[in-house]
Amino acid sequence: MPSPAGEGMNVFRRGGAMEYIVEAQQQGIVRFIGVSGHQDPAAKDALFTALYSELHRMARRELARPGEYGLAFIDADHRHPWPLLDVLRLAPFVQSGGWIVLHDIQLGSYGKAECAAGRTPDAGMPYGAEWLFERWPFRKIRSFHIGAIELPARKDVLVPFALELMDEPFELKGKTAVRTRRKLYQALADLI
Repeated sequence: MPSPAGEGMNVFRRGGAMEYIVEAQQQGIVRFIGVSGHQDPAAKDALFTALYSELHRMARRELARPGEYGLAFIDADHRHPWPLLDVLRLAPFVQSGGWIVLHDIQLGSYGKAECAAGRTPDAGMPYGAEWLFERWPFRKIRSFHIGAIELPARKDVLVPFALELMDEPFELKGKTAVRTRRKLYQALADLI
């Protein structure tokens, strides 16, 4: 339901309903959270941003210690730069020399080939995971649409790579792109 100012409800903003829902989950009142944006891209982006931020805060507090994992798997929103943000936020929790497995590392090229053949791709054509994998400057391995990237001994050497990849046009738009860019810079600062 739009507000009089024409903006959507304040569900995902500071003090919005999502904060209370997450708090209720943390208190054991609610077990699972489900939200539907009815295919509205703005609602989907707001949902991912809000839930991802909360999951990141929880991970930092409760789920893992720095360097705890030797292997991690990412299969989330593939639009650039979200795969990069996933890697940067996960990197502190993965051991130096550990691996991060990425899903759908050829989704953009697959979608482009489908369009060239006159077909409509099922999953769109996001290039985020593909660009991340193809430009990864360290050791990597692939098997068709799955790729694995090895983290370097020093995580701060990811900064120049990330800044270069951030120069690519984001596949996100509007406020979501602005918020994601801010989160990318914060994730880079956390690596230093």
